[in-house]
Amino acid sequence: MDYTEFVKNVEEFGERFFENMMKQVQNGMGKDWEDVKFDKKNLLQEQQERLREFREELKLLKNPPVDETNWKELENLFDQMKKEIR
Repeated sequence: MDYTEFVKNVEEFGERFFENMMKQVQNGMGKDWEDVKFDKKNLLQEQQERLREFREELKLLKNPPVDETNWKELENLFDQMKKEIR
């Protein structure tokens, strides 16, 4: 599987997950929990925040890296550090 397909699969999974989770949140908000108390408004806000965060993180996967890593330079610096430590 190439990277683009992987990202697409992550996105599809996430969207399905959050859609189903929202259904569970709505079910929980509509249920009479008798003695169990929880902040229904906060539960909904947290769910919306998690979805927003997922979508923000997904953008990072979809965009090309800002900087290319110069691995050769890192290797040279690492070798230099090892020599200086000895």
